[in-house]
Amino acid sequence: MIPNTNEIAKQTLIALKERKLKPTPENYTEIFEELSLKYGITSSNKAKLDKYKTLLLPIYQQELNSKTIRSLEELISFLISVLNRQIG
Repeated sequence: MIPNTNEIAKQTLIALKERKLKPTPENYTEIFEELSLKYGITSSNKAKLDKYKTLLLPIYQQELNSKTIRSLEELISFLISVLNRQIG
């Protein structure tokens, strides 16, 4: 049975405790995404990242595939680094 979002959130908190990780937004998001994928559920965060990725030119999509991007902030950092390389 596929759990609902509340159940995944509960499992996320349990996993954080079991792994002895601090409940920071980054750690929570990483574990939540991991558990969501386990049940075949795409989180809204991953859906947004995938959507923005498809808007990039193929060369940047390939470069992005070699990186671990878990949040919009990380995507923005990647894009800034690409822009800075082009200018510099």
